[in-house]
Amino acid sequence: MHMMLLLHQHFNKKTRSRRKRIASLRSSRRPRLLSCSSRTWNWLNSGGPSGATEDKTSKVEGTGSGFVWDKFGHIVGNELPCGCETGTDKSGLQGCKVTLVDIAGSRLVRVGKIVGFDPSCDLAVLKVDTNGHQIKPVAVGISRDLRIGQKCFAIGNPYGFENTLTTRSSLGSNNGFSDLATWFLKQKLRPDIVADHSHYAKPTIPENYEEDTREKLKSAIKAIFLKQPVAYALENLYQAVSDLCLHKLGGNLYQRIEKECEAHISSVLQSLVGQSPDLGVFLSLVERCWQDFCDQMLMIRSIALFLDRTYVKQNPSVRSLWDMGLQLFRKRLHLSSEVEHKTVTGLLRMIESERLGEAVDRTLLNHLLKMFTALGIYAESFEKPFLECTSEFYAAEGMKYMQQSDVPDYMKHVEARLHEEHERCLLYLDANTRKPLIATTERELLERHIPAILDKGFMMLMDGNRVEDLQRMYQLFSRVNSLESLRQALSSYIRRTGQSLVMDEEKDKDMVSSLLEFKASLDTIWEESFSKNEAFCNTVKDSFEHLINLRRVCVCLPFNLSLIKCTN
Repeated sequence: MHMMLLLHQHFNKKTRSRRKRIASLRSSRRPRLLSCSSRTWNWLNSGGPSGATEDKTSKVEGTGSGFVWDKFGHIVGNELPCGCETGTDKSGLQGCKVTLVDIAGSRLVRVGKIVGFDPSCDLAVLKVDTNGHQIKPVAVGISRDLRIGQKCFAIGNPYGFENTLTTRSSLGSNNGFSDLATWFLKQKLRPDIVADHSHYAKPTIPENYEEDTREKLKSAIKAIFLKQPVAYALENLYQAVSDLCLHKLGGNLYQRIEKECEAHISSVLQSLVGQSPDLGVFLSLVERCWQDFCDQMLMIRSIALFLDRTYVKQNPSVRSLWDMGLQLFRKRLHLSSEVEHKTVTGLLRMIESERLGEAVDRTLLNHLLKMFTALGIYAESFEKPFLECTSEFYAAEGMKYMQQSDVPDYMKHVEARLHEEHERCLLYLDANTRKPLIATTERELLERHIPAILDKGFMMLMDGNRVEDLQRMYQLFSRVNSLESLRQALSSYIRRTGQSLVMDEEKDKDMVSSLLEFKASLDTIWEESFSKNEAFCNTVKDSFEHLINLRRVCVCLPFNLSLIKCTN
């Protein structure tokens, strides 16, 4: 939306004086007007937004405009960037990119913290660190001194047009306004203007104005969905919607817009039925359909924004135009069961192909899964079958790899798979999927094979003093709460191996040195592989005491038990 920049001018001033003031606004070398854009940011360490660097692969998610409010770096702008994907620093504040340009073309780029916003008025307040640069607050008029005929300037990016300036005079009778500024001023920007508005006269509308406006909107909505030029000026359509809302005709208008949107959404989704049997091509068609829908609904919402902020706001049970569009898309997608099923199947096939080592279009996956999230059907329509397919995939893979691989290689494979699934959540899956996905992977690749892993590889790792592999085993087992099984395996190993040392009478001369060497290797494993776990330390101690007692049954062994205590 336009940001309204009101310049106080007495209507009895000469035209030359007005022009001079406008020129002074534009000619200042210190920036007052600016543009903002929301991007995905990578915050550097603890530096927060003031030390942000832009992700080179990111794209602009939204743009807005505004003006400098004070010399301390506070900026008033439209709320659009706040609704986009932004970074958050440790203070919990969101940020977006702010660019200030003076008349000489000098650019000052800063990251602004969003310190507050009001979606109902499309306003946001940002704070930037000027670092010694001089910025000049814009001159703001005094609302009580406004008169009919004075100029209003709107500077911004309305309806997708960038770097625009619109000028119009305040009109109407009884000191009222009938243009776009009327409603804006009646909101929170200048509430004192309408402290007492009982004397305002509501302008009458021509006969058949409601029906004519509906037909114009119908034509515009049709053109937007068909990607054709709109035959009417968007600002005029906006004004027409405002007039109908002011005359309490918003309900009928909302229903007409909803009806037109549903018809076109139904038509678009139905056109996908029977499309390409190639799932990759089909998914691309669905993505294009979704992206077009989002762009089109944003355009329709821009035209009918006044409807969203009056009729919808006054009726809590009525959805916003954007939510209404999502609900219609969700409804029609469910009715087009072939499209929904084919889309889910294609997504699952792509992910399975990626798990098998094939390259896939992760951006396509990301966009379509965000579509499911926005529609509110991600958990039921995608996540549930996805977790089922994941369970089947890793159950089969776990059985195959356990038979074909030795234990160290299998554990490395499990570790790699867990990392891949975690990365998958970061790249395109919903964040809430991470926990059940990792749990499913751990269950199928680890938990089901704990006994087989211990039987097949634990003794081999201990005999070979494979500290790194034992550490990997300890870490993986801790993920599935199986350290008790590992501790019991350690106890059995010490007793079995130690018994061969203490019960071999032929090696009595070397028994003490052999036990000390055995104990030293266990201490190393306990410290480096088992994270100095106290329970494992007690297991080593108890197992050695068992060996000593076992030896004493046969002979008197002069052995100091203090030598076998675990090092703390």
